Amino acid sequence: MSAPAAPINGLLVLRLGMRPLVRRALLAQMILSLGIGLGFALDLWGGAAFWVFFAWSCSVFAVAGFSIGNLNALALEPLGHIAGMAASVMGALATVGGAVLGAVIGQVFDGTPVPLILSAAALSGLGAIVMIWMPRDRA
Repeated sequence: MSAPAAPINGLLVLRLGMRPLVRRALLAQMILSLGIGLGFALDLWGGAAFWVFFAWSCSVFAVAGFSIGNLNALALEPLGHIAGMAASVMGALATVGGAVLGAVIGQVFDGTPVPLILSAAALSGLGAIVMIWMPRDRA
């Protein structure tokens, strides 16, 4: 789902801008994850649980397609004079941060998708809050 999100992202960035697009994508992921996580916690999905989880997984990849490239561009925006070094540092921080968060989330695994889905909701919500509070560079 991240592959079709890339050209759609290009069109939406022109209309909405990077910051509003990332905010909306993260908020949508948070709301969707909360709803689906609650449905799994209450065992509402029954025999369709696999397909609901599959649809949720596709939504995670779509949000990645809408957010990762835009977030990298926003992070590197003020660092054009050292873009190569900045991209390397950003990649390293993303890798280490992802590994640490993944290890923590993996420790709460209970045999159901609920911890993963609710963790995605929490982290998406945190990302949306950061995007709302993040000051815009005025060059």
